[in-house]
Amino acid sequence: MASTNTCACVVMNTLAPTAKDVSLTDLNPPSKTYLIVLLFQGCTRRRDIVFVLDASGSVEAKFDLAMQFTRKVIQGLNFAGGRTRVGVVTYDDSSHIRFHLNKYTDQQSVLNAIAYTITFGRTNTASGIDDMRNNMFTSQNGDRSGDDNFGIVITDGYSNINRDQTPVSAQLAKQSGITLMAVGIGKNGDVDRSEINEIASDPDNQYAFLLEDETQL
Repeated sequence: MASTNTCACVVMNTLAPTAKDVSLTDLNPPSKTYLIVLLFQGCTRRRDIVFVLDASGSVEAKFDLAMQFTRKVIQGLNFAGGRTRVGVVTYDDSSHIRFHLNKYTDQQSVLNAIAYTITFGRTNTASGIDDMRNNMFTSQNGDRSGDDNFGIVITDGYSNINRDQTPVSAQLAKQSGITLMAVGIGKNGDVDRSEINEIASDPDNQYAFLLEDETQL
């Protein structure tokens, strides 16, 4: 399980000069990808990261944007020496584990595995968050004791199954030591910002994002 002292909590104030991952020069500040990768740049600790991706019908027109964003974040992470592990959960009516943290150990293998298509159905965000907490961040599935745990939840912010359970599931994940980043996909006004903020760890201005179009990648 994660350490409760996640290094991302202080990254926006001070970046450790010896903790460089890869160059950010190919990302366009202040793009949302840049900001999320920046959160990991000052982290000298190892980290386990699970992407929780909305694949429901409501995100259909924005699914390609969500996948582009996921790939760009992964491209900005350093996998050398086991510094980063990545797992993926998708969700629609229910959640689906795509691969665990201990499935792939290098960046290219993870990128090759990120090749999902939309599954349609309704939006059960709570099930994706619960699956992340209960089944992804476990020692048998690759979670490393003492390492920092992060969940990146990508959604249009409109749960229509178990809507009231979404903030409860997010809170349980945060209480277990997982830092949650929430990324709303879509135009401002089309995304339920309150749900995005409920999912994200505090403060919202550091962990809650809105990705409107490709210009913000």
